[in-house]
Amino acid sequence: MAALPEQGVEKIPSTLPAPPEARAKLGVAGGAEGRRLAAPQVIIIPAMDAPKIGRLTPQAGWIGAYYPILHGRGNHQNPHAVRYGLWKDHVRAHLPAGLAETAPTRERPLRLDTFPVFRNGQHPDAANVRKGVEDALWRNDKYAYGMVGRPRFDKENPRVICFVGPPEAFEGFDVEQEASTR
Repeated sequence: MAALPEQGVEKIPSTLPAPPEARAKLGVAGGAEGRRLAAPQVIIIPAMDAPKIGRLTPQAGWIGAYYPILHGRGNHQNPHAVRYGLWKDHVRAHLPAGLAETAPTRERPLRLDTFPVFRNGQHPDAANVRKGVEDALWRNDKYAYGMVGRPRFDKENPRVICFVGPPEAFEGFDVEQEASTR
């Protein structure tokens, strides 16, 4: 996982009521008087090699997308639902420690911007890729929001570039520019 290099950090007034350990996970430093916010945290999730499941053929460099899993009627055996579950596990395996425990709340919403980098033109909807990452990150994503960047293509290195943090961390941060360098 690539870490974001230290950039100029400025004091920004904040109303984040999060405890110190949660602020530290999200890049918030300083006391109650003035908090310094680093740029959003960067998470790069590589594509996975999706196995053959039922009638679904194996796919190298697969990027998962949201798949509605309806409860009941044996949907736990639906190959698409099984593959979506594997994608969520794959996303969780590439998260920095503690991020999933820092869930968005009404008082402390979190922003998640995603930039999918697909292998080729045959790919899922970019908004559904973002929703799949969001579902993997937090059980309750009611207070998470964010942007879906335009799809990019890289045959050798398909991935999803994510930026996550409190809204204040995105002030003056050009996610499009940063995503184009990763």
